[in-house]
Amino acid sequence: MVAVKVSGRGKDVDATVACAAVLALFNINVCDMIVCMAQVDRFSVTMPPELGEGVRRAAERQGISVSAWLSEAAADRLRNELLGAALDAWESEDGSFTGAELDAAASRLGLAPRPDVA
Repeated sequence: MVAVKVSGRGKDVDATVACAAVLALFNINVCDMIVCMAQVDRFSVTMPPELGEGVRRAAERQGISVSAWLSEAAADRLRNELLGAALDAWESEDGSFTGAELDAAASRLGLAPRPDVA
Protein backbone atom coordinates (compact mmCIF):
# COMPACT_ATOMS: atom_id res chain seq x y z
CA MET A 1 0.00 0.00 0.00
CA VAL A 2 1.15 3.50 -0.79
CA ALA A 3 0.00 7.04 -0.17
CA VAL A 4 -1.14 8.49 -3.48
CA LYS A 5 -1.96 11.98 -4.66
CA VAL A 6 -3.51 12.27 -8.09
CA SER A 7 -3.87 15.68 -9.71
CA GLY A 8 -5.59 16.41 -12.96
CA ARG A 9 -8.28 18.51 -14.56
CA GLY A 10 -8.46 20.74 -11.51
CA LYS A 11 -9.10 17.90 -9.05
CA ASP A 12 -6.81 16.44 -6.38
CA VAL A 13 -7.42 13.05 -4.79
CA ASP A 14 -5.46 11.68 -1.82
CA ALA A 15 -5.74 7.99 -0.96
CA THR A 16 -3.87 5.05 0.48
CA VAL A 17 -4.04 2.29 -2.12
CA ALA A 18 -1.83 0.16 -4.32
CA CYS A 19 -0.38 2.08 -7.28
CA ALA A 20 -1.91 -0.49 -9.63
CA ALA A 21 -5.34 0.36 -8.24
CA VAL A 22 -4.77 4.03 -9.01
CA LEU A 23 -3.83 3.21 -12.58
CA ALA A 24 -6.99 1.10 -12.90
CA LEU A 25 -9.24 3.78 -11.38
CA PHE A 26 -7.87 6.80 -13.23
CA ASN A 27 -7.22 7.15 -16.91
CA ILE A 28 -3.56 8.22 -17.02
CA ASN A 29 -4.23 10.29 -20.14
CA VAL A 30 -6.37 12.72 -18.15
CA CYS A 31 -3.95 13.09 -15.23
CA ASP A 32 -1.30 15.75 -15.10
CA MET A 33 0.67 13.94 -12.40
CA ILE A 34 0.58 10.79 -10.28
CA VAL A 35 2.88 10.59 -7.27
CA CYS A 36 3.17 7.30 -5.39
CA MET A 37 5.04 7.39 -2.10
CA ALA A 38 5.98 4.35 -0.05
CA GLN A 39 5.03 4.26 3.61
CA VAL A 40 7.28 6.49 5.69
CA ASP A 41 8.93 6.24 9.08
CA ARG A 42 8.46 9.47 11.01
CA PHE A 43 11.16 10.92 13.26
CA SER A 44 11.46 13.90 15.53
CA VAL A 45 14.93 15.35 15.08
CA THR A 46 16.68 17.94 17.21
CA MET A 47 19.83 19.80 16.20
CA PRO A 48 21.61 23.06 16.97
CA PRO A 49 19.82 26.05 15.40
CA GLU A 50 22.72 26.91 13.07
CA LEU A 51 22.76 23.34 11.72
CA GLY A 52 18.99 23.41 11.23
CA GLU A 53 19.27 26.69 9.33
CA GLY A 54 21.98 25.21 7.13
CA VAL A 55 19.77 22.20 6.38
CA ARG A 56 16.81 24.43 5.49
CA ARG A 57 18.99 26.55 3.18
CA ALA A 58 20.49 23.48 1.50
CA ALA A 59 17.05 21.95 0.92
CA GLU A 60 15.78 25.24 -0.50
CA ARG A 61 18.77 25.52 -2.86
CA GLN A 62 17.99 22.03 -4.16
CA GLY A 63 14.27 22.76 -4.40
CA ILE A 64 13.30 19.88 -2.09
CA SER A 65 11.70 19.58 1.32
CA VAL A 66 13.74 19.40 4.50
CA SER A 67 12.45 15.84 4.97
CA ALA A 68 13.65 14.85 1.50
CA TRP A 69 17.03 16.50 2.12
CA LEU A 70 17.47 14.74 5.46
CA SER A 71 16.40 11.42 3.90
CA GLU A 72 19.01 11.81 1.17
CA ALA A 73 21.66 12.74 3.73
CA ALA A 74 20.81 9.69 5.85
CA ALA A 75 20.90 7.43 2.78
CA ASP A 76 24.31 8.84 1.81
CA ARG A 77 25.64 8.22 5.32
CA LEU A 78 24.35 4.63 5.35
CA ARG A 79 25.87 3.95 1.89
CA ASN A 80 29.20 5.35 3.10
CA GLU A 81 29.13 3.16 6.21
CA LEU A 82 28.31 0.05 4.16
CA LEU A 83 31.04 0.88 1.65
CA GLY A 84 33.52 1.38 4.49
CA ALA A 85 32.57 -1.99 5.98
CA ALA A 86 32.93 -3.67 2.57
CA LEU A 87 36.36 -2.12 2.02
CA ASP A 88 37.45 -3.13 5.54
CA ALA A 89 36.36 -6.72 4.83
CA TRP A 90 38.19 -6.69 1.49
CA GLU A 91 41.40 -5.44 3.12
CA SER A 92 41.14 -7.94 5.97
CA GLU A 93 41.08 -10.76 3.39
CA ASP A 94 43.50 -9.38 0.79
CA GLY A 95 45.64 -6.87 2.67
CA SER A 96 45.67 -3.10 2.56
CA PHE A 97 45.22 -1.28 -0.72
CA THR A 98 48.52 -0.10 -2.18
CA GLY A 99 49.18 3.51 -3.08
CA ALA A 100 49.10 2.52 -6.74
CA GLU A 101 45.67 0.88 -6.32
CA LEU A 102 44.31 3.96 -4.54
CA ASP A 103 45.74 6.26 -7.23
CA ALA A 104 44.21 4.10 -9.98
CA ALA A 105 40.82 4.17 -8.25
CA ALA A 106 41.02 7.96 -7.86
CA SER A 107 41.90 8.31 -11.53
CA ARG A 108 38.95 6.15 -12.63
CA LEU A 109 36.64 8.32 -10.50
CA GLY A 110 38.12 11.52 -11.92
CA LEU A 111 39.63 12.51 -8.57
CA ALA A 112 43.09 13.78 -7.78
CA PRO A 113 45.35 11.18 -6.17
CA ARG A 114 45.60 11.52 -2.41
CA PRO A 115 48.90 12.85 -1.11
CA ASP A 116 50.93 10.32 0.87
CA VAL A 117 50.02 10.35 4.55
CA ALA A 118 52.97 10.14 6.91
